[in-house]
Parts: sequence; C-alpha cells; structure tokens
Amino acid sequence: MILCLDELALDLPIPKRPLANDAAATQELLGGKVGEMSTLLNYTFHSFNFRGRNRLRPFYALTSAIAAEEHSHIEAVSYAINLLLTGVTERGTDSKPSPLSDAVNARNPYHFLASSQTAVPFDSMGNPWTGWHVNSSGNLRLDLLHNFFLECGARANKIRAYEIVTAPWACTMIGCAGRQQGRALPRARRGAAVQLARQGRLRPRNIQGHCQEARPLRRVKAAPRLGT
Repeated sequence: MILCLDELALDLPIPKRPLANDAAATQELLGGKVGEMSTLLNYTFHSFNFRGRNRLRPFYALTSAIAAEEHSHIEAVSYAINLLLTGVTERGTDSKPSPLSDAVNARNPYHFLASSQTAVPFDSMGNPWTGWHVNSSGNLRLDLLHNFFLECGARANKIRAYEIVTAPWACTMIGCAGRQQGRALPRARRGAAVQLARQGRLRPRNIQGHCQEARPLRRVKAAPRLGT
C-alpha cells in the first residue's frame, strides 16, 4: 500500500517562458532506459516478487521503500516537463490556421501529437517506455546490482540533461530532481544496515554513515567459478 499526498516532495521553480526542447530533453529522465519509470518498476517488481521476506526482511524493506519513493520521483519529473510545456501554444477562443505549427520545430512532436502538451511515458526521442527495461531475476544479489547500475545511469543522465537545457530554471528543475534522488538511496541503505545490526547479523562501526561501513560477522563463501 502506498500513501498518496497531494503535494510535491520538492519545490520546482515556475519557468519564465515555455521551452519545448528542454522538456524533450527532460523526457529522458522520465521514460528513458535508465529513467525514473525504469527505476520505479524495477524496484516495484523486485518487492512484489520477493520470496523469503521474513528471513531477509531488511532487504525487502529496502526495495519496497525505494519503490514507494520512486512514485514521487516520477511525479516531480513529470511536473517539470509540464511546467516547461505550459504556454508553448496560445490558448483562446479565436480560431486560426495551424495552431500547432510550432510543433515542427520541437524535437519531440509527441508532446503535441500524443498528449495535451504534457509529459508522456517516452524517452527524449519519442520512443515509448517498455517493460523490457525491467530485470526481475529472482537473484537478490543480481537484482540489487542491477538497481545500482540503474541509479548510476540515472545520475549520469541527469548531468547530461542539465548540460543540454538552456534556461536557468530548467537547470534548477533537473538539479532539484537529482538532489532528491541522491538523498533517497543512502537513506535506504542506512535503514537496511540498522535493521541488520538489530538482528545481530552486522557489527556496525558507523550506522550513521553508509551501510558499507558495517562489517559482517562472518565471511561469506565466494560463489564457485564457472566450470569448477
């Protein structure tokens, strides 16, 4: 169950003018291969399909909590796109020929053709998001490693989108979303480390830091190499 609040998790600036091409670049952060939709649904299916929840409760709590938080990331990026598209065409009662003619100069015409000039579940080039971006293998280590690469890819894309957009307020929007994501994962890792320590499975040296600073009580046997 996910609690829904009618408010954003961060404050987004109001653009001074619409910028359709900046909105197109920001779409990569929503519906791209390592965008927020991929992160949300990977964590979501990892938590839905998690077996042995009682035995591995901290890891289930980690994936399910991040899955819930990713909804706010999608909402924040969608709002940023919508703000950048607000006012891109004139509204009024007087009809005129080709009211959407400006779409020919926009890098992502789907904002005009497939929506009411709002966010869409596509990447920056108009390619629709697909479920092939979800990797739910059932192997906990593999799934957590996949999520790690998703987070790294998302941060890299945010930096690139930040360097593409032209308006200062668009940079501020992307910067806000990046800071929100950057705070989420360390918080979740610390929560998992605390729970493992309470169960006596970790000897924490500094729980307030990253969970990598918690030392296992026993060495985990390495997996055998292929062919052995």
